[in-house]
Amino acid sequence: MKGGLLLLAGTVGAAAMAMSFPQSVRDDVAARTAVPDHIYLEAERQLALFVKWARSEDDRPAQSDHPDQDVWLNQDTTGRDVS
Repeated sequence: MKGGLLLLAGTVGAAAMAMSFPQSVRDDVAARTAVPDHIYLEAERQLALFVKWARSEDDRPAQSDHPDQDVWLNQDTTGRDVS
């Protein structure tokens, strides 16, 4: 209960502090943190391509019957062979 009250008081204090800034500062922060529309459109396009690829059976890469022979499993993050 005490933790909840502290969280509520902190939230109210942060909101009051944010509202105390001048409107120009708040507008500047909003403009700097806004994501442009073309970013959303590109993300939607790439997600649609991924979903299309994931649902199509023909375009999937061949899966190895022997995962221990898979090149990627035998490499570290720098690409060096660790097998």
